[in-house]
Amino acid sequence: MCVLLSAVLLLSAGELRHITKLKPWGLIEVLIQKYQWDDRSAFEMADFLIPMLEFDPMKRATAEQCLQHPWLDDSDCDDTVQATDSDTCGAI
Repeated sequence: MCVLLSAVLLLSAGELRHITKLKPWGLIEVLIQKYQWDDRSAFEMADFLIPMLEFDPMKRATAEQCLQHPWLDDSDCDDTVQATDSDTCGAI
């Protein structure tokens, strides 16, 4: 299946098809530039997410490690904000 998908998505030189101007864009830059997050929130969110995205499963953050991350500590949240499953303190 990977061979079939790579034939559909990649040119023979290994370049992506139909994406002529792909701009590598880091998570922090996306959060700050596209979604107008403040720097602190963007760095904290990236620090939380990036270990989960590690390609090597042996280096990838475990669920237990993720649950211990300071980003999930809502003690800095404004008391007037009611967080839901789709909202996070200071994220938007």
